Amino acid sequence: MNSGFTWFVRGIPLGLANLVPGISGGTVAFLLGYYSELLKAVRRLRWRQLLPLLTGAGISIFAGSYFIVDIIGKYPRTTNAVILGLIAGSVWLIFYQVPSYKRMGTMAIGLMGFLVALFLTDSLRFVSLPKSHWGSIMMAGCLSGCALLLPGISGAAILVALGSYTMILDAVTKLSLTILVPYAVGAVVGIIGLSWVVSCVLQKAQYAALGFLGGMLLGSVRSLVFWNWNLQLLMWFVGGVLFVLTLDYFRG
Repeated sequence: MNSGFTWFVRGIPLGLANLVPGISGGTVAFLLGYYSELLKAVRRLRWRQLLPLLTGAGISIFAGSYFIVDIIGKYPRTTNAVILGLIAGSVWLIFYQVPSYKRMGTMAIGLMGFLVALFLTDSLRFVSLPKSHWGSIMMAGCLSGCALLLPGISGAAILVALGSYTMILDAVTKLSLTILVPYAVGAVVGIIGLSWVVSCVLQKAQYAALGFLGGMLLGSVRSLVFWNWNLQLLMWFVGGVLFVLTLDYFRG
């Protein structure tokens, strides 16, 4: 099960999952039964496993991005409704896994994360560094890469929150190295470096950390919210929620 081809095949659904906001690559790895192996491979830098995994993920991201960019361009409000549903379902799962006697405290911490996210998204309007600057791109890659190893936390949703999701997808379809190279560097730093820090925090204060991250995720998608809903859009939203809940159900 540790052959290069096996890890290549494992990378394909992992890459597709990271294209969809609200779907966690860590959740997919857990569902397919290789999450613990993935953590060991990253922590010990087992390149014989990581290189074919990243190759499979890269190919699926490149192929899938064309389809997703086309869908976003043709159906922007429908796409927003689905993404909001996916993120809402993910946030629900984050808080649902918290034991009942800790939920009030976790929800309070989640509210703090929500307010922090609102503050940061408002503050970004006054930051002169554009989203296309290499520093901003590396930061986006770092944060989304770190989320790769966290079941329930979607790297694509983080890109949505940062306002970089469409830009990164467009860069993949056009093979824009000026964007993809700093993003990849940031993602590697996030996966290898920050994942250790987050893993440590999750071990010592798992529910508090998840609650804060869930609150930040919920508070960071304000740019996707729109008010002229109809029944069809509401059904797409509910479909996004149910998709995440169904995925978690089969994960067991």
